[in-house]
Amino acid sequence: IVGSGRLENELKAKSAKLNLGKRLQFLGERKDIPELLMASDVFVFPSLWEGQGLILFEAIFSKIPIVASNVGGIPDVIKHEETGILVEAGNIDDLARAILRVLDDAKLKDKLVKEAFLRFGDRTMENSVKKLEKVFKDLLKQHGNKAIN
Repeated sequence: IVGSGRLENELKAKSAKLNLGKRLQFLGERKDIPELLMASDVFVFPSLWEGQGLILFEAIFSKIPIVASNVGGIPDVIKHEETGILVEAGNIDDLARAILRVLDDAKLKDKLVKEAFLRFGDRTMENSVKKLEKVFKDLLKQHGNKAIN
């Protein structure tokens, strides 16, 4: 688990009670998110509320399957059974089943990763800048400015 928050101590206590030991690690705040994502088997985003979250795109670029809550802007990116698995926010049983399903089904995992990357793989900063540059050039050309390269 990467990050911290108000539930951190409670989660650590539950982890100890369930004797999860080294199977579950609390890594705290980190700056090496891309490396952590690439070393992961599944990205789990169990938000109760979320605008959209840049982290979804980071997970897509890392080519790992996503299990996320069906809240806020998440469904704009994650289409259930297409680019990831969505579960109702707060339903821990469905969340656990979805995680295990993705981990146990290599075909599903590959399908989700491939489809998400096909849909969103071009959303890099470089591509975004190029698209924005083209928009500005087109606008300037429409308004008679011929001195644009």
